[in-house]
Amino acid sequence: MRRRLLLPVVALALPLLFAPAAAANTGQTPDTLGETIGWNVALSPTNLLAQTFTTPNKVERLDTIEIFFHGSTNGAHVEAWVKAGAPGLSGIAGTDCANSLSAGWQNAWLTLDPPTSITLAANSQYSIMFSVTDATNTTTIAGEDHPEYYPDGAAYGYDGSTWSTPAPSNSQDLSFQVFMSPVPGTTDQHQNTHDTSVGFAASAQTFTAGVTGTLNAVSLWTDGTDGTQNVTVEICSTTGGIDCGVSAGVAARPALDTGVLASTTLGVNASSSQWYDFALSPAPAIVAGTRYAIVIVGDAGWAGAASNAYGSGAAYGNEAGWVLINGDPVADIAFQTFVTASAVATQPPADATQPPAGVTQPPAGVTQPPTSVAGNPATPNDPNPLPVIFALATAAMVSAVVLTKRYGIASKR
Repeated sequence: MRRRLLLPVVALALPLLFAPAAAANTGQTPDTLGETIGWNVALSPTNLLAQTFTTPNKVERLDTIEIFFHGSTNGAHVEAWVKAGAPGLSGIAGTDCANSLSAGWQNAWLTLDPPTSITLAANSQYSIMFSVTDATNTTTIAGEDHPEYYPDGAAYGYDGSTWSTPAPSNSQDLSFQVFMSPVPGTTDQHQNTHDTSVGFAASAQTFTAGVTGTLNAVSLWTDGTDGTQNVTVEICSTTGGIDCGVSAGVAARPALDTGVLASTTLGVNASSSQWYDFALSPAPAIVAGTRYAIVIVGDAGWAGAASNAYGSGAAYGNEAGWVLINGDPVADIAFQTFVTASAVATQPPADATQPPAGVTQPPAGVTQPPTSVAGNPATPNDPNPLPVIFALATAAMVSAVVLTKRYGIASKR
């Protein structure tokens, strides 16, 4: 008996023995399109290193960066920052993060948490730059020399003037992980043409909601801006024009006022053309068929279409008041909205006591014939006739026996 019980127990335990170790960040799911965890190269980061990665086909928030260190004899200070596009010395504001390696560090992940969760555009390439300060030059980062392991990015090294790939020691990728959380919702309204600069310190784009739900984020296209500037995006009502009293040149608004449904401010440092995403928290409620305005305070190189590319809204500029730009220079700003649709309300069931339309009720006092479960007519007051049939059959058999004994039928040959 003990052997019979032991075999199933061992069979159940084997998968647990060979199960992979838990992820470094419990409760987070790394985006598998933005990670590589194999390594067979040790890099000595005497200069800057970088790793590019590509976001999936959805807006994501960057939560955590991890880099695998092969070892550090005396410890080191590590800094990282994120930039849109190719590697560079400057990054997106709010992505600078740092952590330290302890002396004797060996074969372990180092977690780098940006001070704020930065929203990343869909289907876009970003770069993570790493700076390691180690006076003894004993720290090594793990890398991988197989480019096919992660085809959507590459490792770069910096020689003081230019970035080049592969990184030193022929590293095609660094051993890194990017933890991201998707921005909820799907694309609702959009105007994707961005061939003309907007050129207003405060501008707006109106749009008509296609679905009822919550507006989670809006995306704006930038052709690039010099340095970092704070940009405020507001979602405003249009019941009385654009109900946001923005004055030209105002860098940020102190609080929500009447007509402002949501507001967010981000530092924008876009040195290359890209979508820049503004996540709204709390997300405002919007109603299908209602027109709203995306108000943008800060000219961070926004672009749009010179012709009327979006028929359910228009671009406005603010010059001591809102004016329709009307194609001079743009007719519509390049934008996208991300909405989580509200659940469809369930209709209450129809009153079963009421007949369908067109069906005549029987006169009062008339008894309806009974109906079986299957809908077929049944015997009144006895929906199940089987007991009656059985009783009749039994009586017939008894009568036959009595007649046979009386008249001798059974004795005849």
